[in-house]
Amino acid sequence: MKIAIISDIHVKKTDEESYDFLMRFMSEKKVLESDFIIFLGDIFDLMVGGHKEYIEYYSEFFEALKLLLMANKKVFFFEGNHDFHLRSLFSYFLEKNVLDKSLFSYVSDGISLKIGEKNYYFSHGDDIELGNYSYKIYKSIVRSRLLKMVANDLFSFSFMQRLGSRVSENSKQRNSKKYKESNFNKVIKEKFIRSAEAFYKRSLPQKRYDYIICGHSHQKEFYKSQEGFYYLNNGFALKTKTFIFIENHSPEFIKLM
Repeated sequence: MKIAIISDIHVKKTDEESYDFLMRFMSEKKVLESDFIIFLGDIFDLMVGGHKEYIEYYSEFFEALKLLLMANKKVFFFEGNHDFHLRSLFSYFLEKNVLDKSLFSYVSDGISLKIGEKNYYFSHGDDIELGNYSYKIYKSIVRSRLLKMVANDLFSFSFMQRLGSRVSENSKQRNSKKYKESNFNKVIKEKFIRSAEAFYKRSLPQKRYDYIICGHSHQKEFYKSQEGFYYLNNGFALKTKTFIFIENHSPEFIKLM
């Protein structure tokens, strides 16, 4: 059993590097050989709502996705905090191309999967994060039914593109300051390890996970807990230049240059 996992590319059509990285992932030999292909959120820097124009705007991505599904690959697309309220968009895409809907899963939160004899938990990662209450308030607002209606019915595609450019630039400036702070990366890495440990303990005794695999933190991690589970995170893909590949329950980071 083979699994390919990517998150946090933050693709912008105007950013050739990010879009090229996504397309290289989708054409990578190990990805094409995988049984499960998992997009763990924040693949796009801002993609919100069911605007059909996204299919043309990111035509290479949707064509590659179609080919994966036609090859009977099981694909999971997780909502991140930059790409969400997309269920109707993907439903339209599947119907338009007469693709097998059972092969594609659109996931709003974390999910448990039993693959072979191992238990996996996959999520964008913000659902298990300890603290960060201001972010959780923000998430509850942007994921609300009201904002879903606004994004789908009131905001046009062109408005969302303009908003995305503004949000992206603001986010870039904020993050640039954070990453310059001494110890920032170390603090975040340790926080998400603690978050994974706490989530694992909360899940007992109903679930005993072998692997907890997340994105969101932008911190690359391959951590084995004394509890016996692994916590994996590919980090910010444009920085790490890797994706996670698991074959027969043996995980590794694959370089994607």
